[in-house]
Amino acid sequence: MEEIIELPPDPPEPPASPTDRQLDYAQKLGLHVPVDATKQDVSAMIDIKVNKDKLATDRHIEFARYFEIHLRPDVKYIGKKELFSLIFGFIREWQGKRHCCMVCFQSLPSSGRR
Repeated sequence: MEEIIELPPDPPEPPASPTDRQLDYAQKLGLHVPVDATKQDVSAMIDIKVNKDKLATDRHIEFARYFEIHLRPDVKYIGKKELFSLIFGFIREWQGKRHCCMVCFQSLPSSGRR
């Protein structure tokens, strides 16, 4: 019998750099793009500016993580509107599942209960 060797997982790919088009648009919007900003960071910065949003704080991000909303661990830029939209979407989904469970429970035979 041959020995099975488990290979380590592939390392994560490095984040993509912003495109020239993104950088040009960010400059036209008057945004200052840090040198280490990723493509996703610049996209979020542009969204915040275009949507007249405000940058979510660490406190807001921790609130989202409390609800187990999956964000990149290194997220630096996300608008409050976008973040709270994710949170409220999660809550609505949870309430829908809760309602469905209650309807199913209520439709069960009473098994002698009154």
